[in-house]
Amino acid sequence: MADDYKDKDTFLARWLNGTLSEEEKNSIKDKDDFEDLQKILSEVDKMELPPMDKQKSFAAFKKAKNNASSPPTKEAKVRRMGILPIAAAAAILLLVGFFMFKPTGDAWVEHNTLAHENKKIELPDGSTIELSHHSMAKWNDSDAWKKNRVVEMEGEAFFEVKKGSSFQVETEQGIVTVLGTSFNIYNYKDRFEVSCYTGKVEVKSTSHIPVILTQGKMTRWSKNGFEIKDFNADSPTDWSENKSQFVAVPLSRVLEEMEIQFEIKFDVTSIDATSLFTGTYLHKNLDTALKMVLEPMNLTGQKNGNIITLSEKD
Repeated sequence: MADDYKDKDTFLARWLNGTLSEEEKNSIKDKDDFEDLQKILSEVDKMELPPMDKQKSFAAFKKAKNNASSPPTKEAKVRRMGILPIAAAAAILLLVGFFMFKPTGDAWVEHNTLAHENKKIELPDGSTIELSHHSMAKWNDSDAWKKNRVVEMEGEAFFEVKKGSSFQVETEQGIVTVLGTSFNIYNYKDRFEVSCYTGKVEVKSTSHIPVILTQGKMTRWSKNGFEIKDFNADSPTDWSENKSQFVAVPLSRVLEEMEIQFEIKFDVTSIDATSLFTGTYLHKNLDTALKMVLEPMNLTGQKNGNIITLSEKD
C-alpha cells in the first residue's frame, strides 16, 4: 500500500498532524487497509498526554546534565512513565510497522486435495493441473508468473502446459522443466516418478545427472540415479480414473499406496510383504480395495480403528 502514496517517507507524520493534501486523502480511501489505519489513528486521537511545564522541564534537563558529569553517590531511582505516553508511542510504532511490513502484493494460490478427491485447476496462463488425492500445488499468482512459471507441488498431479516461457514444477526430490507438454509427477514419501505423455521434459535433482524424457518415457528416482522405462502414453493416468494398477511390484508398495489413499495403516509383521503383486484396486471404497488386493495374495485383514493387521489365510 505504501508504494501508492506520494512522499511515503513523511506520509505517516503528515497524516498524524493533519497536513495531508486533499489528493492524498482521496487516494487512500479506496485502499484495502484504509479502515484498519483509521481505527489505529482514532485510538491515537483519544489519547491525552499530561500538560508539560516548560520551566520545570528545563530545570530537570539542567539537573540531569550536571548529574551526568559527576559520579553517582547513591542508587539511581527508576521513574515509571505514564501509560498514555507509552500507549501513544506504541500506536505510532504500530503505524510505522503497518507501512514497512505490509505485504508487497505477491499473491500465492494454493490448492489441496483430501482422500478420495481429485481436483482440476487452471493456471494463469491457461495451463492445467489435475491433482490426485492427498496432493498440493501452489504458485505465485502475480505479474511475476508471466516471466517465471513455477509451481510447487507435493503428492501426485497431471500437468498440461501451454507453450510459452519456461515452466518448472518443484518438488522436494526433484525439478521438472518443460516448454509445452503434458506429464504426470508422482512425489509421495521417498518415491519420485515422472511420466511424459506429450512433448519433452527435463528431470533433475541435486544428487543426479538430469535426464530428458520424450513421449512414452517415464523415469523413477533410485539410489543409483534415474531409471528410464517405456509406458503407454495413450492411456490416461490410473488415478484419474480412480484406480491404481500394478505389474509385478512388491506388495509393500501396494500397501503403502493404500495407506496414503485411505488414511489407514497396515501391520505386516505376520506376512511376506516382499511378494510380488499384479493387479488393480479401486479408490472409492476401502472394503472393495482390500478384497481386490488381499484375495489374490491369499491374505486376510483384521481392522481395528484405522489399523489393519494382515495374516495368511488358513
